[in-house]
Amino acid sequence: MDQSTVTNGTDDFIRECIDRFGHMNKKDYEVALFHLLWQNGFAQKSDFEISKELRIPVSRVRGLRYENDLIYSSVDETQYKQEFYQILKNGTFKPLSDNKMQFAVKDKMLRLYIIDKLESYGSFADSSFNSNIVVVTASDVLILLADFEQKEQLKKDIKQQLKEQGKLLPKDLSETLLDGLKALAKDVAKQIAPNVTDWLSNWLGNK
Repeated sequence: MDQSTVTNGTDDFIRECIDRFGHMNKKDYEVALFHLLWQNGFAQKSDFEISKELRIPVSRVRGLRYENDLIYSSVDETQYKQEFYQILKNGTFKPLSDNKMQFAVKDKMLRLYIIDKLESYGSFADSSFNSNIVVVTASDVLILLADFEQKEQLKKDIKQQLKEQGKLLPKDLSETLLDGLKALAKDVAKQIAPNVTDWLSNWLGNK
């Protein structure tokens, strides 16, 4: 990156370094500098592109991206929802056995947010194979959609069902819960990719 193009946030970077002088370690400086670069074009680059430009491993780029989000980001529920829907609409999905699907979530904060949301319901998402890949069931996606769409009664019914049955919604759902999930899938159909909509509909159709 041409140093002359680094203009946004320069004064804030200098002020932070002065205000925290004597209290910032090497990592603090790196994260602050990464945030400055993030404001000046890095936000539009892939992890691989950044790693080539900075000549550091992709794993370090991901760590710096996470620290940047953790310290400097002010992301709220609305933005997490938008990012999640963008993945469901434009992401690359790979169907797996046992009615599961995997997709990439490169943003660590969003990935942890998704996992935390599911755990709050008593469910879970698996990212043990590859930290950037999330493996979910159709019921997991429906749980997240119910939460993002603020379907309060549906959320309550899902939590009760998971509390009684464990970490997966069972094959035999109550008529009320099934109708609610079908209506939800129909409501969000235009916001997510057709193959994901079909996957959810097939799962619901087999109930």
